[in-house]
Amino acid sequence: MRESLKLATFNLLNLRLPGESIYGRPGYTEAQFSTKIQWIAQQLDRIAPDVVIFQEVFSEEALRLACGRSRRFSQGAVVGAPFAVAGNELPRVGFASLIPLIGEPESITDIAADLRVMLPGSADGKQAGSWHEKFSRPVLRLTVDLNADARRADTEPLEALPMSIIGLHLKSRRPELLDSEDGDLASDELRGELRALMIRGAEAASVRKMVVESTNKNRVPMAVLGDFNDALQSVTTELIAGSAPLHEKEKRDTVLFSAHGLQGSRGMRRDVAYSHVHQADPQVIDHILLSEEFSRESRFAIGEVVKVDYYNDHLNDRDPLTSDHAVVAATMRLYRAQA
Repeated sequence: MRESLKLATFNLLNLRLPGESIYGRPGYTEAQFSTKIQWIAQQLDRIAPDVVIFQEVFSEEALRLACGRSRRFSQGAVVGAPFAVAGNELPRVGFASLIPLIGEPESITDIAADLRVMLPGSADGKQAGSWHEKFSRPVLRLTVDLNADARRADTEPLEALPMSIIGLHLKSRRPELLDSEDGDLASDELRGELRALMIRGAEAASVRKMVVESTNKNRVPMAVLGDFNDALQSVTTELIAGSAPLHEKEKRDTVLFSAHGLQGSRGMRRDVAYSHVHQADPQVIDHILLSEEFSRESRFAIGEVVKVDYYNDHLNDRDPLTSDHAVVAATMRLYRAQA
């Protein structure tokens, strides 16, 4: 098994090809696009992750060009953003991995049927309520083989050691207004905020269902990472992580833990860490959640979190050709041989 693992989540802020409009506004020129992907490549080389989950990918071609500019992912990496094509108006979650995949990555568009919600209509009755059935940004699911690097031609091959990874970008807190609502009335704003919360809640619950299905009664390690658009202690983030009292050990295999909280040394934790700035308020809304296989407290641990970094210096510049989110990376030391 490899000796270490570094995971990162990276919101790319409207990564699309030059000449394509961005939400109705003029898009990047060739020069601006070159500057943007060069900055992305520099961040990848600086951070040096093994697997990175990207948000706001409008074009897989653009993502491949950005990764190709880096030394880290220019050769031998698996790069993808399912269904992110030129001219696409829906942002996708993408990835780059130096660790070989097991199977094909999935882009999941539908919220679980039993977790869909009825959103309220307009206050004036001009628009009826509607069922919310799809993720606002499709969820990415992939499996990597942690034993892949241990295989050598002159030794007996090890069995695959799968690790499940879910990459996400949940609905933002921006009010979800209907066509008949302009947001000027207090009731419009409140109903819009309620819809956004309900959407994010349904998305979080559906992701939680995936987590339980993947981890229940097995020892497959898991990571869920991305832009949660809410704090670690929020209802939606905690819904994805799950919870179980320490004495209910039979349920702990489905619980996820914040990588930041799992760091081996409390002295290494940075209270000033933040991943986004909203109205001058620094926040942490980009998270890396890990299964108990990365908790040093667990007898099933295959490794432990050594360090979590928040690469956020660029947030002070507010440059639209960089990103409005920090890159968050977690480094794990892996220490149990797997045969």
